[in-house]
Amino acid sequence: MSSASSSSKNQTQVKLSIWDTAGQERFHSLGPIYYRDASGAVLVYDITDASSFIRVQSWVKELRKMVGEADKLPIILVGNKCDLESQRQVDETEVLEYAQKVEALHLLVSAKMAINIEKVFLELTRRMMVQRKKRIGDKQAVNAFGGVVGKKQKLVILPPGEVPPTVNQNSCC
Repeated sequence: MSSASSSSKNQTQVKLSIWDTAGQERFHSLGPIYYRDASGAVLVYDITDASSFIRVQSWVKELRKMVGEADKLPIILVGNKCDLESQRQVDETEVLEYAQKVEALHLLVSAKMAINIEKVFLELTRRMMVQRKKRIGDKQAVNAFGGVVGKKQKLVILPPGEVPPTVNQNSCC
């Protein structure tokens, strides 16, 4: 992922806290802790495993139940293993229809081949910022670091552990 060594008027630096449960059922009861204050969600299924898509649908229901419908939590449904298209078990039309129904973006990735991974997080962050702008108001939409969210800004995601120079490392939230 890209990092910004200098700050310009067209960039917004964003720090993401990412919780990965790997879809494991043993973490299901911890779900409310993970997404209580979530600003967005990436839900991954395996295109070669139909049951993984069914599990993703239950996660979407759980998210909507906990977060509510009023503030639409940006969700990206991610079909992993696009490098194994010949082994696909999840119908692409069904996924696209479902994504439209739940107002989620659908992207195909390959974690193994590093295809579209950065795109997932850039798009999720862009959607979270748009959602925040709607909640706060167009004129004073402020990102987490105090910068105004503008139309011509480029999004920069920092590597883990790197903090923008304008942010106090000891500050919370």
